Formats: sequence, structure tokens, C-alpha cells
Amino acid sequence: MTKLLADENVPIETVKALKRKGVDIISVIEFSVGLTDREVLDLANREDRILVTFDKDFGELIVRGKAKVKGLILLRFTPKSPQQIARRLWQILTSEIPLENSLLIVKEYTVRLIRLKY
Repeated sequence: MTKLLADENVPIETVKALKRKGVDIISVIEFSVGLTDREVLDLANREDRILVTFDKDFGELIVRGKAKVKGLILLRFTPKSPQQIARRLWQILTSEIPLENSLLIVKEYTVRLIRLKY
């Protein structure tokens, strides 16, 4: 299964719930608090992980700024709980949706896939 890096805005309870399901996910806060977006991207690349975030600035950095990343899961819904976020991510991870070299814009009931071309 794909390795993930959860941005600071993804609740640690979500990360723990996914770890219990066997997902290889770590949180940015396990490394440092207050990293810049570029530093988070660098960390994702160093760790060879797909970034999971609620911060749409990462989409801008990747699409317009041509920043490289293994993949980005951009969560664009108002979460009801950390468990809901974990369930939604689990749905994505267990689907046939390609994660690598992709930008996924994940809403509560839909997913938009943008293939990244480097």
C-alpha cells in the first residue's frame, strides 16, 4: 500500500485510525511543527510519501508552481470527525484510483483526479 504523509491540519486521531488499519502513514507533527509548505513538500519527497492535506495552497504549488511531489490528496470537505476523515481516506486507499503522480481533490462524495505530468 502507498505511504502517506499527513499535513499538520489532518487530526492525529485520523492518522492513528489509519495506522490501526495497517496504513503506512506518518504526521508532519512527528517531525516538526510549523514547517512551511515547501518544507512539507520536501519532507514528503524525502520520505517518498503522498501528501494528505486540507490546505489548497499545496494544489497551487503543484499545479501552478510546478513543485514536484509523489502525489497529493487534497481534502475539500468539512469534516464531522477525525473518524470520518479516516473512513474517507480508507475509501480512496482501497479503491482503484491511482495515487502516484496524481492530485486527488476529495470531497465528501466525489473525487476529482488530475494526473501530474513532470
